[in-house]
Amino acid sequence: MNLRGLMKKETARRLRLIEELYFAKDMLPSEYLMDILDCSLPALISDIRFLNEEKLPINIIKTKGLYSIEFDFYATIDVLYSYILRGSLEFQVLQSLFFEKSRGIQPAADRLNCSFSNMQRYLKAVKDEMVHWDITVDHRPLCVTGDETSIRHFYYLFFKESRMPFADYGFSQGLIDSVDQLIRRILEENQITNNMNVHFQLMHSFLIGLQRQKQGHAMKNLAFESGLIIPDAEDLKRLSVLIRRETSMEFTNLQLRECLWPLFSHQLILNRQQQSLAHKRNKRLANFYEAHHFLLEQISDLLARPLSQIEVVETLRILGNELFCYYPDKRSIEILHETDETMVKLINKKYSREIRKLQKVVSKFLKPQKRDSFIPIYLSCLVTTIDDLLQRLVDADQPIKVLLLSDTSTTHERFWHSVFPDFIKGSVQYDYFETPFILQDQLTALTQQYDLIVTNVTMTGLVSSCPLIAINAFPTAKDFDRIQQFINDFEPLPSRKELYNELTPST
Repeated sequence: MNLRGLMKKETARRLRLIEELYFAKDMLPSEYLMDILDCSLPALISDIRFLNEEKLPINIIKTKGLYSIEFDFYATIDVLYSYILRGSLEFQVLQSLFFEKSRGIQPAADRLNCSFSNMQRYLKAVKDEMVHWDITVDHRPLCVTGDETSIRHFYYLFFKESRMPFADYGFSQGLIDSVDQLIRRILEENQITNNMNVHFQLMHSFLIGLQRQKQGHAMKNLAFESGLIIPDAEDLKRLSVLIRRETSMEFTNLQLRECLWPLFSHQLILNRQQQSLAHKRNKRLANFYEAHHFLLEQISDLLARPLSQIEVVETLRILGNELFCYYPDKRSIEILHETDETMVKLINKKYSREIRKLQKVVSKFLKPQKRDSFIPIYLSCLVTTIDDLLQRLVDADQPIKVLLLSDTSTTHERFWHSVFPDFIKGSVQYDYFETPFILQDQLTALTQQYDLIVTNVTMTGLVSSCPLIAINAFPTAKDFDRIQQFINDFEPLPSRKELYNELTPST
């Protein structure tokens, strides 16, 4: 579930326009865009003109009635989500609720330069969305209350996606620098590597926690130990002085735990030592690990090379970091960028059979909990966490047998055999002839041994027992797409493990 429902119709349409152009493989005609966006040609032209005139690192280009988009070399589509979240009034209302600078609707409307009625309407829309995450919009002062864990996690995702600078939290640069030094110290002393994402998350989380404490909102049920080496608040003298000066709070170990809430709520586990302690001390996390250990066993059974114990433990840790905050029955929180769903769709173009197998297992795991909406998150997390997962799924399959036939040269089929694996993914066995000649009736009989024939020869007289795809001597992108689509849609055969089990005598 995400916040797209808060956007005005024209904002949603412009976002969808850029997404369609960004992820499209080819240029798109206006008729297709009008149909997808459910708009008229004048509205489409107006949206394109508006976007091209905005201060965005994009340019929508029209060539002979077809549209494409170019981004500046340093930018990706994430800049668009940031632009919408920081520039649209509906999302500025969400930010104002976090900082609690207005006691009533009229002062908030004045601060955001909008009418009372518009502010009232936006607040109602926000309230209706946030209730799904056990978050309530209160008046006098305007603020958010409810499940404090959900509030802090929501605003971490919101500020992360909006690319909000740390300076916008309202604290001095000196305080921000001190927080940065503390987090770097924690990561170094606990030997946490590859820590760009973790450092970023802890910086935002610390400042969010400090701001919430400043406004009188506390978290409950935080653990006394994180399982990591964390300095004592008394040893952080400069940071303590700055926090007392800017928030009027004494900075004790309780306040430190609140600021490092992802570590002390076990929503962020950074190493094996912390994982082991949290597993013993946090019953809910132990239940999460136990349930997901079963899921990983099911996935391991699909692989040519099963998961090692180290891989299982590490995958449980990453799954916990992504999903424990929603366990056992909370709804997922997304902002605008549907990262996981988009990623799965893109992977599916090359590894459709493998994604189907994974999805079947994950869907079966989530079905009793009625949490099908989490499937993309699980798939994305598994694929990015387990090394070579997709290839290990490929290797477990019986290969699709493809016969290559070319009359271009004596070595052309060998050339195809060398380049096809770079462009086509899946478990495929390519064969070609090395005999002096073959007769038509022999070829007809041979087709019974293959799942597909790929050739650059027009064979109108061939009665084939398997499908045939005709391609250019040097395959085009469309040729590769057609072969890949066949591989994707091919009815999955029993895996090697299933075949082995079937052929093994029962006892």
